[in-house]
Amino acid sequence: MKKVKIDRLYGNESIKKYIEDRISNGDLFHAVILSGKEGSGKSTLAKQMISAIACRSLNAPCGQCDACKKILNDECVDVHTIKLPEGRSFVPIDSIRAIYDTIAYKPNDLDFKVYLIQKGDKMLPLAQNALLKLLEEPPENVYFFILCEDEKKLLPTIRSRCEVFRLQEFSAEELERYLRNNFEY
Repeated sequence: MKKVKIDRLYGNESIKKYIEDRISNGDLFHAVILSGKEGSGKSTLAKQMISAIACRSLNAPCGQCDACKKILNDECVDVHTIKLPEGRSFVPIDSIRAIYDTIAYKPNDLDFKVYLIQKGDKMLPLAQNALLKLLEEPPENVYFFILCEDEKKLLPTIRSRCEVFRLQEFSAEELERYLRNNFEY
């Protein structure tokens, strides 16, 4: 059994411990919502989780293997990121429907595929319903990560099919103190 250590996220100790245990035991839920304010570490946590799942090292994520490097550098073809298009105020349904075009293909670099939806709370109900069909009957070896500031803006049916993690908020003073203590300016 591999030992997972989520170490690039400040605070959130209970969430990190729970996720480390789930990934170590090989039983992470297929769909995860990471909720928190902008800058709370949602993307950092998602990348570490994906790396930990993919990493074959006994201490994961190692950050050194090909899978870890590709994931952490946003170069892995099996991690599909759905972003809020520039100039748009919502994630269009076409971005979600595009998942259907690639989901059936086998992964290339990893043993699984990931769909990372940024600004998930910016999906209109039509787009959320399109995603819901995938969450209800997910293909094998596919993970969904939905990043959002407010998970309550997601349909209750979406939330009920995902494991939800609310990242804690920190004051500007706490963050400044952490940065000063851990990084050189």
